[in-house]
Amino acid sequence: MIYVLQSSAYGDSGNYIDIIKIGYTKNWEQRKNAYYLSNPTIKLLHLFEDKGSTEKVESQLHEYFSEFRYEKYGREWFYKTNEILNFFSDHTFPEILKIVGKVKKEKVKKEPKTIQGIYKANK
Repeated sequence: MIYVLQSSAYGDSGNYIDIIKIGYTKNWEQRKNAYYLSNPTIKLLHLFEDKGSTEKVESQLHEYFSEFRYEKYGREWFYKTNEILNFFSDHTFPEILKIVGKVKKEKVKKEPKTIQGIYKANK
């Protein structure tokens, strides 16, 4: 299963920010319990139990959104952006598979953005 979570973190200047985790699990209930025990700010945004919801798709999603990665917490955490939120809200899982199925190891070509620009645009 592919899941999309929202959580909180401290930004570089010590300010509170929202971040997104894109992950994969075979057992959502077990994973959910581990998250809630260690981080009560976790909120499930999307859970895709569809066929094709695999670790490979998780990796492709990580690469697809790599320009928004929140490096402080590793490869699976991203700054909360409208682009990420809208992507999952506006597409069915089969559509997501088609979009990220084109992702290879190289970055998807997108308009480069800065973190400062992202937060100004999302306020």
